[in-house]
Amino acid sequence: MSNLKTKINALPASSGAARLFSLAFCLSLSLSGLACLAQGENELFSSAQQRYAAQDFAGAASELEKLVAREPNNPQVVSLLGQTYHRMGRLDLARANYEKAAGLAPDFAEPRYNLAMLLLDQGNPSEARRILLELLPKANNPDYVHDLGVVDEKLGQIQEAEQCYSKACQMMPTNSQFHYSLARRLYLDHQVEQSVGEYQKAIELDPNNLDAHNNLGVALADLGHYPEAIEQYQAALKINGNYPEAQQNLGYAQAHTSLGITYFKQGNADKAMSEYKKALDIDPNFGDAYYNMGLLLQGRGATEQAVQAYQAAVRCTPNNAKAHNNLGVAYHKLGKNDQAQSEYKEALKLKPDLAEARQNLQEIGGTP
Repeated sequence: MSNLKTKINALPASSGAARLFSLAFCLSLSLSGLACLAQGENELFSSAQQRYAAQDFAGAASELEKLVAREPNNPQVVSLLGQTYHRMGRLDLARANYEKAAGLAPDFAEPRYNLAMLLLDQGNPSEARRILLELLPKANNPDYVHDLGVVDEKLGQIQEAEQCYSKACQMMPTNSQFHYSLARRLYLDHQVEQSVGEYQKAIELDPNNLDAHNNLGVALADLGHYPEAIEQYQAALKINGNYPEAQQNLGYAQAHTSLGITYFKQGNADKAMSEYKKALDIDPNFGDAYYNMGLLLQGRGATEQAVQAYQAAVRCTPNNAKAHNNLGVAYHKLGKNDQAQSEYKEALKLKPDLAEARQNLQEIGGTP
């Protein structure tokens, strides 16, 4: 199984639909923007910006709604209200405000960009792509180029996505996230050595990039550089990453599991087992850790314990055909051929071309 930690939908994060608008765009609006606000409204807008930056979105929305009632045609105010609603998950209101801001100031790129990201959130990447392609000739922003890559990848346009990530890196070579996105795409395209260089750039620019450390370890392990891989996993585990989403927290479990796999390949089974247990302390339902623990126990001849580990693996990840096959092998060693046959059949149901399962089933007289 792949040990590469990926994000939701196997995509990197976008540059951010809900970030505070760019000052450069604001200044380009001249008299149609903030300069037209009266002193009191200006102070209210500044307060809303501060609340937004502090992630007090309800407070920001309250102030912006008051301001929009007084200044309904200020595109910056309307755009920020859209961003605030976006962060609150009120997507219909966010979209209405983005569209209004874009209509008030056609040259104001930010609300249209945010609208594209909202459409991506709503599962409409084709429309998001159309908007981004319209924006880029007028606002050749590296964030937009990077996020066009995210959209392209979502649409399955892999070569185009890689080109976007590469171009974003050229436009802004000091952005760690851009290098991470390119590295991740290179790795998935089996360009492992090239991915190592990009992960290293991402880490050089941001030493606390947990994902880059972890995935660099995976790439190095694939190349057989196990000591260096261990260093990267350990670096990942030392970072105090305060990630809110479960998928990101899972990165710690994956890093421990990846470290365990590396120790196992080096012949250090005790350290490998210790890392698998740490992974399960973080996420008791992490199927990869159970699966690799089963491999280790099976190799030691601890068949009954291996059965328990594989049972946990298929419970947590029922679509893991290899775990079902290995559970069948363990059952067979214990003389439980009916249960073994059931697991081999399940493995073949999930992955009909899994030769090991087909051969194992035939050896005990079963038929697919």
